[in-house]
Amino acid sequence: MYALNKEDTQEMPINLRKIKQLFLHAPDRKFVELYVAERDGKIIGYAIYNKAFSVEFDGMYGEIDEIYIKPEYRNQGIGSKFIKCIEEISKKNKFHALFLVSTTGNTKAHRLYKKLKFKTLPQIGFVKMF
Repeated sequence: MYALNKEDTQEMPINLRKIKQLFLHAPDRKFVELYVAERDGKIIGYAIYNKAFSVEFDGMYGEIDEIYIKPEYRNQGIGSKFIKCIEEISKKNKFHALFLVSTTGNTKAHRLYKKLKFKTLPQIGFVKMF
């Protein structure tokens, strides 16, 4: 997570202490799951997957909150396979959509998502942190 946040400077700031705290107090697994991508028994990436509900998405849907593949493993089809795996999980759950958000400057990721048939939504995201 720290590597992703450091690499994509448009992400909201995060630090190692905050990451540890998030996982100490993570919500019930029925809403959040963590998946890892491995090669030869070594973790090379991760995804945080949320289960949510939306009228706009016709009910239950999956959300890739974060996805990251280490730079030395990119452009090898690993990210595509990883996303397709998460898509299958969403389909098995009988969800109606798989949603993700990307920072505006992450154009390499945008090309991947479009190649995998994700559509760009017309909304602008807003957040109020407490």
